Amino acid sequence: MSEFRKISTLKVLGSCAIASAILLVACSDSDNDQDPDDSTFVGSRAGRAGVNNHPGVLTALPTAGEKVNGEGVRKLLMLYMVGSDLESGSDAGTTDLLEVQTALNAMSDAQLANFDIVVAFGGSEKEGWKGMRIADTDLLFDDAEDGIYGNLPAESYRYLATGANMGDQSSLELFFRYINQTYENYDDTALVMWDHGSAYGPFGNDDNFNSDALSLSEINGALAAASPGEPVNNGKLGMIGFDACLNGNLEIASVTQPYAEYHVGSEELEPGHGWNYTFVVNEFGKGTGIRQFATGLVDNYVNHGSHPYKSDGKTLSVYDQTQFAPVRSAVDALYADLSSNYNLEADIANAVIDATEGSFGFGKSSREDESISIDLREFITILKSKLDVVGYADTHAKMSAVETALDAYIIKTAQDGTRAKAGGITIAPPSVSPGSYASVKFSNGVESLVKTYAADVSSDDTAPVEALALATRNAEGDSVNEIRARFIDDNLASVHVIYGFQDTDTIDGSDEPVDYFLPIITFPADYDEQNDEYVGTTWEGKGFFLNYGEAEEDSVFIPVEFNQRYENEEGSFEVYTTEVDFVPASVTSDVEPGSDDELIETAVLQLVARVNDDDSLTVVDHHFRTYVQIFDNDVDDHSTLLFDRNDRRLAIGDRVVFYSQALAMDEGEEDEFITTSDSFVQLTQTANFSFEGVEHTDSSGQVAVPEAALAAFDIAGNFTLTAPREIVVE
Repeated sequence: MSEFRKISTLKVLGSCAIASAILLVACSDSDNDQDPDDSTFVGSRAGRAGVNNHPGVLTALPTAGEKVNGEGVRKLLMLYMVGSDLESGSDAGTTDLLEVQTALNAMSDAQLANFDIVVAFGGSEKEGWKGMRIADTDLLFDDAEDGIYGNLPAESYRYLATGANMGDQSSLELFFRYINQTYENYDDTALVMWDHGSAYGPFGNDDNFNSDALSLSEINGALAAASPGEPVNNGKLGMIGFDACLNGNLEIASVTQPYAEYHVGSEELEPGHGWNYTFVVNEFGKGTGIRQFATGLVDNYVNHGSHPYKSDGKTLSVYDQTQFAPVRSAVDALYADLSSNYNLEADIANAVIDATEGSFGFGKSSREDESISIDLREFITILKSKLDVVGYADTHAKMSAVETALDAYIIKTAQDGTRAKAGGITIAPPSVSPGSYASVKFSNGVESLVKTYAADVSSDDTAPVEALALATRNAEGDSVNEIRARFIDDNLASVHVIYGFQDTDTIDGSDEPVDYFLPIITFPADYDEQNDEYVGTTWEGKGFFLNYGEAEEDSVFIPVEFNQRYENEEGSFEVYTTEVDFVPASVTSDVEPGSDDELIETAVLQLVARVNDDDSLTVVDHHFRTYVQIFDNDVDDHSTLLFDRNDRRLAIGDRVVFYSQALAMDEGEEDEFITTSDSFVQLTQTANFSFEGVEHTDSSGQVAVPEAALAAFDIAGNFTLTAPREIVVE
């Protein structure tokens, strides 16, 4: 049996540590000798990540010459590529541009004569990627010769400004103006926005300007001022697509809607490789029409075989923007109805809370306690299940109207078999901060519900009340079969069954020991509607371990939360998540878990486990994504989580430490995320995960007994923990 030991003095990740650990690391300003006119570069990296007041320095556009005429069958592909840390850290931009070049190299002269591409790239600290460069088809051939982009002489580029901030509206607008003065009369046009994304949050983080990114209002401002509609016969682009995380989203689609016929985006986080650009160029160049190209892109993207490596969680959707108005109208009417009745009808309030908490969340972090967006279809499905059809006929009609509108709007959606709850489009959850959502302005109804929900949260300072708690034993009486509890709270958000151990220790810098319950594994509790009770069944005493070395003692316990279960042609799988601090093998400095050391990266790690015929679990894959907090300003805490697109796996030499949410059992004490060990463990072999028996030695040196408890949380985060019940593991 594997054993984990908890060090008597635990490291605690308090709010200061969180704020420090998630700041992006500032790198050197140095550039190579081939980067022209470096004196014009104006970078800004001080302060909170995302906060930057410098728009960058642009040079004037070159004098417009004779326009490239696309009349006939010519196609125009436009790519706005903000390299950010994706390029400086993993050459992701270069990889995709080389995929573009592979397709161009395979084209015949006749095909090239009917295809044009224009790329704006930069926004990264990497040599040759500071500022913004614009290259067309001919120049891409030249720049690709040595496999290094951005190192041609300055005069070679169609435009160059080494001081440009690609995360500012001015740079995007200038790119559009360049297109408008250079191209005309194209039937098929597509604009691809490439980098990090965050749904209704910022897009395109410029490394050189403290990760400054384009807000929705800036994207809208650039499109409104200079939408590249001039090259298009009907005045609208054929497609605006986001090769970025989380942008299969209603709020950002509302921004692109006036300027394009179709919107393409992913509900989920995207893998680092993103779209396959050899396919993009080949298919777009065929001239089969935007709709067929976009729907084909969806199939290609979710197909594992179209990428250099397998990565789970791929989703992609195409929206018909001519059908947007009915969606906006239906969603606005539904949300206005929910908001106006929230404080009048308890059933409405409870349904909204259940749907908010129960809908599948995208871009989620347990440590930050938030999801960036939720699936809109699932939100409505849960609402419908909670509200009586007869008693709330008008609300049901409004929900059905949204579903009907979405059916016409989402013309293609697909997922790779691991995201069964992805219905095609997301929306901001009602629980989003009104301050962060204020600039989005998707609809008055949605904003009203967000404010109503926030007011309910701010007024809730009482934890759920435990009205009943009991445990039933098996026929022999020696093992608890299940635990049950009933909770009273107008704003009950979720109930979890937690399996773990009790302990007493000093946490959060307290002088006095605190009694707390340390979770091993956490599941959503089942709800017995007939008895109005939440139920947790027995735990067989097993948990997940990372075996990081060859020695028997080279094993560390991993506290996890159940995320989802899915089935595909390979079998049934369960996904579990945990919060970690991560230090890559390339860093050799000593660091302490939970400290404010900027070398520590914050991440969410997922374990994918196959469910075997005997219900045991075998870990078949793991991956993690680091994330940072991008702030709106220096004044308040309004922020958005920005997840790395690079889907990584632990490697030899990496260091990692895991976090668990220690739930305080003493009245007046708060729960804390704590590290499960005092030091990082370093992998000396390929990461190997196991699911086996857990034994815990508490702070007094005694072997603790495994127990189960139910934890009820309200929308404000107040919680009640039932008395843990001992489990006799046979």
